[in-house]
Amino acid sequence: QRKQVAKLLSKLGAYKDYRPRGTLMLTNDKGQVYAGKADRPGVSPYYFPGGGIFEEEGVDRVPTEAELAEGMNREALEELGYALKNYKPLANLQRTYSKEWQDKAEKKRGVRYLGENEYYATAELGDEDKGLYDVEGDAFTSGDWYDPELVAKALEGGDSTNTFYDSNLEEAAMLRELFKKTSEAKTLYHGSPVDVEELIPQQATG
Repeated sequence: QRKQVAKLLSKLGAYKDYRPRGTLMLTNDKGQVYAGKADRPGVSPYYFPGGGIFEEEGVDRVPTEAELAEGMNREALEELGYALKNYKPLANLQRTYSKEWQDKAEKKRGVRYLGENEYYATAELGDEDKGLYDVEGDAFTSGDWYDPELVAKALEGGDSTNTFYDSNLEEAAMLRELFKKTSEAKTLYHGSPVDVEELIPQQATG
C-alpha cells in the first residue's frame, strides 16, 4: 500500500515540490553533538551539517536508503572533510515553508520548492578525506562540539517567528531521544548503526 501511495504521489508531482535534504547529528565519545551556532536574529540558534541528497535539483522520487547514505556521506566530505562511520537514520520530516523561503530557493537553485523533505541521521566522524572538501564553497567552518541538552534548550527557546522554529522544536526532541542512555533509547528509527559503505552501491563509491 505504501508503494502504491508513493507511486501516486510521484505521478502528481508531490516529490519534486519538496527538496530532499539530509541533516547530520554527529556525535563523539564524549556524548556531545556537532553543531554551528548563530547569534543573529531570525535564524536557528544552532544548526547542523547537511545538504541536498541528490546532486541535481527537482528529482521527482523518494531517495533510496543507499542514496540517502551516499548523499549524507558526500555532504560530510564536502562540508567537514571527513567520511562517516556508524551511520544510522533517525527520522524523515516534510515541511512547507513561507513564500519568501520559496522565492529565495527558486532564485538560488532554479527550481521552485514548496519546502523540504528532511532526512535526519546520526553518525560519527570517520577517516579524514579532503578530496571534496569545500568544493562548493560551503564548508561547515562554524561548527563545534556541544552539550546536546544545551543545544536542545536553545532550540526550544529560539525566536518563535523564525521560519524554522517548528523544525527547531522537532530537532530538540530528536536530540534528547538520541542521547538517552543506550538501555533506555527509543529513537525514531529502530535500526542498527552501519558503515555508510555497506549501503552505497559499489559503482557509486568510485
